[in-house]
Amino acid sequence: MEKLTKEELAKKLTGNQYRDEISDELNEQARESGLLVIYGGSDDLLYLSGVGNDEIGCYGGGELIIVENGAGYIADELSDIEDKQILLAFTRSYAVGNTVNAIWCDIQPYSWAYETTLPHATFDIMEDDEKYCRGIVIDINDMTSIKSEEYTRVAVVSDEDGHWYVIPHSSTEQFHEMLANGEEDEWSAFEENFGDYRTGGDINNIKLYINSTEWKN
Repeated sequence: MEKLTKEELAKKLTGNQYRDEISDELNEQARESGLLVIYGGSDDLLYLSGVGNDEIGCYGGGELIIVENGAGYIADELSDIEDKQILLAFTRSYAVGNTVNAIWCDIQPYSWAYETTLPHATFDIMEDDEKYCRGIVIDINDMTSIKSEEYTRVAVVSDEDGHWYVIPHSSTEQFHEMLANGEEDEWSAFEENFGDYRTGGDINNIKLYINSTEWKN
């Protein structure tokens, strides 16, 4: 299958109708070419095609962060990932500029339009004879790859003896419950579950990252 540049794909997409934005054949060609296609629908949806395969709620627009996962590329707003294990990957992807601004009804004559600092090509999706969406195509080679499956959200905790642990955030409640019981059989279970997470020294020996958008000096 012939590979396309982002400009060539954008040209092929321009003029397609809303709800018929990209054919299965062209979508596969985009995927083989390493191209991410972004466009909108209704008043609250953003779609990723090509190397992406995602549908995101985006009512009223907003800034979305792009991250690679095992199935392709996904996107979401940082504020919507509070309890997801991929939070750290999204935070790092935000820091390197893998972001797209979805704009609802503020760029005429489009209902949806998108802006990004990443190199991209644009295309127009029509609704009958009217311009409905100005979508974008991004070559993934122009992005800094941040893979969501490489990261998990963690919690920094300590036991009564002052030992530090960096554990999966989802295990925080279990950690404190097992410490509170304090019985010998519980201690053995505690070691089995959390012993490998003990830092064995200064907590600063562990590489930690923060969400820079929420950091306050």
